[in-house]
Amino acid sequence: MAAAMGSLMGIWVLVALFVAILWILMPFAIFGTKPLLKTLIAEQKKTNRLLEAAAERGKLPTDVVLVSTRKQDA
Repeated sequence: MAAAMGSLMGIWVLVALFVAILWILMPFAIFGTKPLLKTLIAEQKKTNRLLEAAAERGKLPTDVVLVSTRKQDA
């Protein structure tokens, strides 16, 4: 019984150590993705501006392909 409790305690310590390491490293992962998110947001804003300009002109960009999933349109 004591051996089982000892091995269970060892497993618990390993899990706690793993969670502690993740807890320490997580902020660095989040701060590392912030520049990427800023780039993605800037690109999305650029795309939105282009789409608004195309909508004001009344035409879609020529490289847009409309795809229908209905059997009647095929």
